[in-house]
Amino acid sequence: MSQATGLVAAVLSAVFNGSFPSLSKVPALKDLHVDEILFSTYVSMGVFLSSVIALAFLPLNSHIVNDEGAGTVLRFEPFGLLAGAILVGAFTFSFLAVPRVGVAIGQGVWSCAAMLISFMWGTVVNGDRIKSVGLAVAALFMLVIGGLGISLCTEVSKWVARKFPSMSESREAPTLLEGNAGVSERGGVTA
Repeated sequence: MSQATGLVAAVLSAVFNGSFPSLSKVPALKDLHVDEILFSTYVSMGVFLSSVIALAFLPLNSHIVNDEGAGTVLRFEPFGLLAGAILVGAFTFSFLAVPRVGVAIGQGVWSCAAMLISFMWGTVVNGDRIKSVGLAVAALFMLVIGGLGISLCTEVSKWVARKFPSMSESREAPTLLEGNAGVSERGGVTA
């Protein structure tokens, strides 16, 4: 896989990762009051079913087709099973976070944490080499600052309003969307 293909895959991963938690907030589902754990179970079933469908496409994989020994035996990989269990945990905690802090803050926190954890897995566990330790530390520092900024945005805006009351009195803050959009009592952005 080329680097360009890898970057496209990473962007698509971000689109899907940024989209799946939002489905738990669609109005039709919200009106049904489906429990977060139950919704996570439905998502896990969807992952299982889509994975079974993906088995039909394995013969199209050039690594399997061009390898004489590949594809002759179906073998379960324990790390694949462990990764699946970790994914279910990620789903579950994502859906528990969304109604409490909102999609935007939840995504900010878990995306930042995921980048830090992935960096640790890559460097500490898998032995990936870092070309520039200084740049890596600077990047991690900026990620942490960004994650803190996202997770504390409500508190920061309240602090600014208290510290600089003339700024908050002079004009109304713009809303993200027309209608009843704003910030929920829990600090999450509502639509």
